[in-house]
Amino acid sequence: MRMHEWMCSSGARIDPIPSGGCTGALSITPSTNLVPGTLAGLNQPKGTSFYWMPSVSNFPGIDAVLGDTDGNIFTVQCSIAMDHSAPNDGILKARQSIPSAIRNACSWHHVVV
Repeated sequence: MRMHEWMCSSGARIDPIPSGGCTGALSITPSTNLVPGTLAGLNQPKGTSFYWMPSVSNFPGIDAVLGDTDGNIFTVQCSIAMDHSAPNDGILKARQSIPSAIRNACSWHHVVV
């Protein structure tokens, strides 16, 4: 729950630790625009900052989606277990739920907290 509180606050930017062959700095800016957890909530205009938590846990491996004003969309997976489900299906479902003009114009990132 603390992750959700932070990600939809006016807190400081978060500098994630990149995995694998990722290069370049990328920061995550929390959004105070908490949108409804329905699929319609993902229909946000391009460049709009938003934080979305599904109201029903039917996005495997995805606990939230954050969009920023820099054209980034972050799928967020919060895990305290050593074993957790792969987020592939949840990411695909989130992508399919966002209008194509927006999803294709944004850079997508997956963050594990």
